[in-house]
Amino acid sequence: MRIVECPKFGYGRELNPCLDCRIYSLRKAAEIMQEEGTRFVVTGEVLGQRPMSQHRAALERIERESGLAGLILRPLSAQWLEPTIPEREGWVDRSKLLAIHGRSRTEQLALAAQEGIETFGCPSGGCLLTDPIIAARMRDLFRYCPDYDMRDVKLATFGRHFRLSSALKAVVGRDAGENARLQRIVPDWPRLELVGVRGPLMVIRGPSWDGDKRSLVRLLRHFAPKATGPSATACWTAGERREFWTFDGQATAEEVDAWRIHPRQG
Repeated sequence: MRIVECPKFGYGRELNPCLDCRIYSLRKAAEIMQEEGTRFVVTGEVLGQRPMSQHRAALERIERESGLAGLILRPLSAQWLEPTIPEREGWVDRSKLLAIHGRSRTEQLALAAQEGIETFGCPSGGCLLTDPIIAARMRDLFRYCPDYDMRDVKLATFGRHFRLSSALKAVVGRDAGENARLQRIVPDWPRLELVGVRGPLMVIRGPSWDGDKRSLVRLLRHFAPKATGPSATACWTAGERREFWTFDGQATAEEVDAWRIHPRQG
């Protein structure tokens, strides 16, 4: 995550540090290679398939920065690339390697069918950091929560996220499944639930001062259509502590939009 926060080679369209990520992964592969006593690394990369990390200059930079220059074999595109050490040394027969390149997956899918491979990941699946909403939440995290941990990162992938102030963030579950995930991931965070009404769970990151309580309750009620009446009571729980807050009304659409962590804020 520190690489994501401050990548040496920058980002793609959103918060995806593709070059730094590949370099990090291959450095780890190099460590395993040394530990296992193997001689080179094989990847499924295809020349020109990914715009940021799989053009020729990027592949060469990744090799240099990872410390694996000449030792990364890319059998799907080998005929488009310079021979690697495994090929030059005769460890691998270059004539049996392929010449696939470009964005299309047609040749790879045909090869999979030829080899009887029927189960594989979605070929066009991308990194979550290319998602504008998740990227905005991560930028918010880096800006306001320097003490973040992997629980914060997991939370960025679901729920509704709101920044009420520089010190206060709220995440609201969309359904019962997300409510359960929130409780499982951050059981020690303060949480807010409406009393006597089935509805969403809110978890709170940061201190909730008296001035914030009304905003939190009104925000939570905005997503609880079963709540009726002029006022609503919510139960705030933090460890063994419990308080009941009662306030009139619910947040307006304009307030909700102002608090929501939007991609445009990234």
